[in-house]
Amino acid sequence: MKKLFIPTIIIILLIGCSTAGQQVKLLNKSNDPEPFHKVERIAEQYPANDIMSQGYKYYIIDQDIPNAFVDSQNKRLFIYKGLIDKMTDQELAVIIFHENAHVKLGHADKRIATSYATTIAFQIANIFVPGVGYANYAVNPLLTNAYSRSQESDADKDAIETGKQFGIKPDVYISALEKLKNHAASMGRGTDSTGLFDSHPNLEYRIIQIKKIKENE
Repeated sequence: MKKLFIPTIIIILLIGCSTAGQQVKLLNKSNDPEPFHKVERIAEQYPANDIMSQGYKYYIIDQDIPNAFVDSQNKRLFIYKGLIDKMTDQELAVIIFHENAHVKLGHADKRIATSYATTIAFQIANIFVPGVGYANYAVNPLLTNAYSRSQESDADKDAIETGKQFGIKPDVYISALEKLKNHAASMGRGTDSTGLFDSHPNLEYRIIQIKKIKENE
């Protein structure tokens, strides 16, 4: 079976998503092989088929942050070492399923299309009402982030369904999100409210929604 990770060297990259504008260092497998072994073990047991079939490369960011994200434009999946350290094999697997869902459901392209369509609409409106186009700077992120929040919920549902195929119960995903919630709380960040400009639903909401799915099984 195709290996999930490709050995990497330590390099400095500027990457998008939640780390836009920040410099990050990739973990070197030869210096710290255990995180790679853990993810490779999970890849063998719980393959993320859509990501793998589309030729994505996988990297571990050398930071103690429990996070992961997909860079669809460059076909890369980034997993923070902090996430690997904090999660069990099944918890990490279901989080990878969540990222896989973003790829499978084409979320990045749809989000870009939403932003582009909103911009075009305001450009047209600006022809008839000069100045209204400036409203795009406020409305565009509102609409795009609202759409992004709905995508996160869809990815959660897909991750749960994928997990069931491998015998992973929704309780495992709840446990993983609880760990993320506890980490956020320890950093002084709220986990039970969602702002208009937030790209993700709050963790408490996500946990509640997964519990509802579990109850309806």
